[in-house]
Amino acid sequence: MNITFCGHSNYRSNIYDEQCVLNYFEKVIQGKDVNFYLGGYGNFDYFALKCAKKYKERYSNVKIIYVTPYLDKWLDNKRDILNKNYDIIVY
Repeated sequence: MNITFCGHSNYRSNIYDEQCVLNYFEKVIQGKDVNFYLGGYGNFDYFALKCAKKYKERYSNVKIIYVTPYLDKWLDNKRDILNKNYDIIVY
């Protein structure tokens, strides 16, 4: 199963939204293998990463995949951080 996120860079996360997303994951994924495809350029992307990581703490069949359209210096400078937070980087 593949799950992607799309949101606004100015989004402000809250515990209610986080719990709704985690409950949704439980309902929809039902223990199946899952790939989370995420960006990394704004508040919503960081919220999505946080939720995916929390889900991954409970289940081992989860991959968190960073998707970027850019091959630039920013990516090179953040590679260590990206490798700690994501299982795969897709260009």
